[in-house]
Amino acid sequence: SYEHFPVTEFSSFTNWVEVGAYFHPFYDAAQFQTDKVLDVAATIRASTSDRAQQLRAALDYVQQEVRYLGIELGPGGYIPRSPDLVLERRFGDCKDMVVLLTSILMALNIEAKPLLVDFGYLGQVSDRVPTFAAFDHVVAMAKLDGNTYFLDPTRGPQLGDLTHLQQADFGKGVVIAANGPGMINAVAPKPRIPAQITY
Repeated sequence: SYEHFPVTEFSSFTNWVEVGAYFHPFYDAAQFQTDKVLDVAATIRASTSDRAQQLRAALDYVQQEVRYLGIELGPGGYIPRSPDLVLERRFGDCKDMVVLLTSILMALNIEAKPLLVDFGYLGQVSDRVPTFAAFDHVVAMAKLDGNTYFLDPTRGPQLGDLTHLQQADFGKGVVIAANGPGMINAVAPKPRIPAQITY
């Protein structure tokens, strides 16, 4: 990233923790444990008892059943729509799809938080003044068995299990949480691919 013209930034936030906390009420998956979300989670749970496979199945569901469509008008440019509405319409933007995914994962008792990221600044986003305007995308950060996964439900269907899942490197991101850590490193582990394949 390179700013080729002078820029002056102003913000009402004093740090990145405040940015993450500000959006928490809109993204909090606890308020979206509805019958529709619980039904999706129940179907996934019935298909497998393996938690890694459940996490993968939740990502598959959102990627395959919800079409990415960004309508960034008014509050919809910053505030996600409810998972029930997304499930009814079968389309949504990155915010909508992430809230649906994290709500399903909460119903599966898998820890997940939304993560604000920026494709332009990547790791240098931390050099900016703390503000929500520093970001152009949101993904889900899930944790399971000591591993962290950066999941982008707006991507098309992805091949492979969690161990071999291709994840984007966002550099840094801000966790959306009431008492979150603020800015974190968001560099995904590389898929573990055998160095030599024997036929």
